[in-house]
Amino acid sequence: MHNNKEFEKYHISLRILHWVMSIIIIGMIFFGWYMASLDFETVPNKKYFILFHKSFGVLVMILVCIRLICRFFTKIPALDPSYPLYIKFSSKLVHTLLYCYMIFLPLNGILMSQYGGYKVIFFLYEIPVLVEKNPEMAKILRQWHEYLAYSLIFFIFLHL
Repeated sequence: MHNNKEFEKYHISLRILHWVMSIIIIGMIFFGWYMASLDFETVPNKKYFILFHKSFGVLVMILVCIRLICRFFTKIPALDPSYPLYIKFSSKLVHTLLYCYMIFLPLNGILMSQYGGYKVIFFLYEIPVLVEKNPEMAKILRQWHEYLAYSLIFFIFLHL
């Protein structure tokens, strides 16, 4: 359905970033579920799981910024002109929402931690504190983190 034209591909940098980020994000979703099932009382090393999750969340935010820069400087293949308008529109909408999630979900996690009075460590580097401790706000953002993660799963399935 590509009008006898060779199928255009995304630039190799975007394809590599796509698959690396896909693996990280899907891994983080499953890891997040696993962490949520743990109890600090029975699993003394849970804090290391949280540090690991935070580091990869910040990594996703960094990688999506790199990905957006790559998108700006590379040619993006056009959708097949024979696709109906609703397919083209929904494809662009889902892609835009996925980019938003890849920025806002980690940002939500950073703010949730910092409002809770916890440091955010990106592997060995401490992220500067952006907000003062506010347990009520941390609780709200924790709930939003969960909502965002579940809705991200929905958009991943739409993307597939």
